[in-house]
Amino acid sequence: MSASTPSELKKLLLAEGFEVYRTLSDQIVLADRVRDNLIMDSGVAARLGGEPGVRFVVRAQGSEFPTDSTAQIFDRAAHGG
Repeated sequence: MSASTPSELKKLLLAEGFEVYRTLSDQIVLADRVRDNLIMDSGVAARLGGEPGVRFVVRAQGSEFPTDSTAQIFDRAAHGG
């Protein structure tokens, strides 16, 4: 399974059951449904170009863990803890 254009990649991802949030010139950003009718950018994208790849962004907000140190918050984002 390979794609050489964003349109082809989008079709492949949709066929595999992924939900697309938006299409950019070199990547397809996948959607994350946070509630029944709301869709948000998930921080996951499939990238075309010189080096095809997957972009995956993680985060942990300090306000969600008010008693954690900066190092602990970074560890949560880096290791899913």
